[in-house]
Amino acid sequence: MTFLGALLAFTPLAALLTITPGADFTLVLRAATRFGARNALLTGAGVALGVLVWGVAAASGAVALLQLFPWAQRAIEIAGAAYLLFLAWQAWPRGRRDVEADAPPPSKRTGFWTGLITNLLNPKIGVFYLAVMPSFHVDGVPSYLLGAVLAGIHALLSMLYFGIIALGARTFAKQLQRPIVVAWIDRICAIALVVFAAVILLKPLFG
Repeated sequence: MTFLGALLAFTPLAALLTITPGADFTLVLRAATRFGARNALLTGAGVALGVLVWGVAAASGAVALLQLFPWAQRAIEIAGAAYLLFLAWQAWPRGRRDVEADAPPPSKRTGFWTGLITNLLNPKIGVFYLAVMPSFHVDGVPSYLLGAVLAGIHALLSMLYFGIIALGARTFAKQLQRPIVVAWIDRICAIALVVFAAVILLKPLFG
């Protein structure tokens, strides 16, 4: 496989994974509607960095160690589920003051770290790379370097997708920042995060 062929073959897979709804999408959507485009982009940047870390880890063989020690992967999954439940608790509106349109947004670092931690505690990304990476081999290109390039494409697609979400939120800012709309979006996002956490926690019951 040529280097260009690897890029062309990987890009559609990364695009499909990017647009698949998940906890990352939920967090960026809430950040965009609740706190504005900048916070959404920072949250998305944290997600993208997490993608890059998982891609390089998979290419270098670090993710394979998780499959040798299933308890370690399960520990990361449980930690990720707990973090999602914490974010859901934060998102759930508790009164009128929580949904006021002029509520102060979180700091720039908060959005970024939320996106990064959420993705780093999501082994699904690492398993994806571990499953597809053996299909991509280019003579003369170290596996870790190829993995970094492919993960970079995935991260770039993620930022493009999250940028579209942020732009949409900015375009419809007046409608989305109405207190009743903010409250319902917060509720929907909180419920979605709980569902994602429940799926992770109950996974062993369904094999």
